[in-house]
Amino acid sequence: MINIKQDKMSEIAANYTPTELKYCRELFDAIVNADHENFAVNSMHALRLGQPLKRCDHG
Repeated sequence: MINIKQDKMSEIAANYTPTELKYCRELFDAIVNADHENFAVNSMHALRLGQPLKRCDHG
């Protein structure tokens, strides 16, 4: 499900921007490493993960 090879062909085939993909990777990492093996994060935590990326995208 995840392509770990980063080349021109995989960039062209992606339906998402690099920033969106980075956010997804960070969110998946947070979910998998959540406390007490809940495998979940609350919505505020998920939104906070995206804030630095949003600033980078518009800055």
